[in-house]
Parts: sequence; C-alpha cells; structure tokens
Amino acid sequence: MKDHGGLSRRQRFETNDLPYASPLPLNPFTIAKVKNNVKVARDYHIQVDKHYYSVPYHLVGKYVQIRQSGSIVEVYYDNERVTIHQLSQRAGSFTTKTEHMPKHHQYVKGWSSGYFLDEASKIGESTRLVIEKLLKRSNHAEHGYRTSRGVLHLAKVYSNERLEKACERVLVFKNVSVASIKSVLVQGIDKQPLLIRNTSMDAPIVLHENIRGLDQFKQTVQQSN
Repeated sequence: MKDHGGLSRRQRFETNDLPYASPLPLNPFTIAKVKNNVKVARDYHIQVDKHYYSVPYHLVGKYVQIRQSGSIVEVYYDNERVTIHQLSQRAGSFTTKTEHMPKHHQYVKGWSSGYFLDEASKIGESTRLVIEKLLKRSNHAEHGYRTSRGVLHLAKVYSNERLEKACERVLVFKNVSVASIKSVLVQGIDKQPLLIRNTSMDAPIVLHENIRGLDQFKQTVQQSN
C-alpha cells in the first residue's frame, strides 16, 4: 500500500487496530428466541416448546416476556428478570420451583382438589375416580389441576355421558391418563359394549391413537367385500 509507507493491510491492522481489540468471548454467540406478551396460566406456568415452566404465582394472569438462549429459559416481567430455568425437551412435563408455589398449595382464583372432584362428580362416579387418581399421582397439586381441567374439558367436546363411559373404560383397562381417555373418545370405543375380561389372565390393554374401534373394523370388512 504505497499511500501508507508500503505497509500491507495486515501490518496496518496489527499496528492500528489490534492494540484496541478486545479478546474474543470464551463461549460462542447464541441466538435468542424472544416471545412477548405471554400470559401466565392459572397454575402459574408458561409454555415453551410444549414444556411448562413455573413463574412466581403472584404473576398469574400477567403478561411476561420469554427469552430462550441456548439451554437457558429466562422470564421477564416489567423489564425485570423474575426467573431462569434450564431448557427441557420433555414435552408435556413441568419444571416447577418450590419458591414459585403458593403456600400450602392454596390455589389462586378458586382452583383446588375439592373443586375438581366436585365438578367430576357432576358427570359421574367413574369421572370422579379418574380425577382422584390423577390428583394423587401428581407431584405438585397444580400439575394435577391442569390435568384434571384437561379431562373435564373433554365433556364440553364429547358430552358428559361419553366422558363418563370413557373414564369407566380406562379404569377397567388400568390406563388412566388424558391421552388414553381422549383416544377412547376419538376412536368411539366408549360407544361399544364394555366386556370385562379376566385381567389376571390377560395382558393389559394399551390405549393409544392407533387403536381403532368396532365401527372402523366393520367399515374395513364392508370395503373388502
């Protein structure tokens, strides 16, 4: 470079720029994913990629910002970080900090085990038994509330009568979960006669979305004929 005393670009960089350069960071740059105006659910959890993370329970109904960078999930409210979690890949599961939970599991805005059991009793005895099992199975009361709500919501989609019959079947099959109940309803298994077998001699029945009901079998036979 004739205009600079015959110095090369590298020489000029090492002389003029390098002395003022800062060291490179030890960790590589990671792109942050930001979601604004996320409403905190009634069980004081927010959802990130189908996993649920807790926030302080007094933020229920508030709108927060979620920032996910690498393996870290940060939650901000009013421009202040209120909590930080390790990213989890377990879809449908919960990450809950004890300090975020209301004292003695006193649920905000009226939810409680008694509330869900009473609502289930209005549908039927089998529905109540299912809700009771789900509540006892949950590590945190609020997780049981969310699951119970999911079961009761099925009554609005399929009717109280069908939900009661579906719950009766999953109790017999010993496969109590929201997914198994929904599978029974979607496949119409609740409309079929309930045949109680000697379960001590037979393998347990597994309910999932691939199981088809009697109507589907009849339709297949008619098409083949």
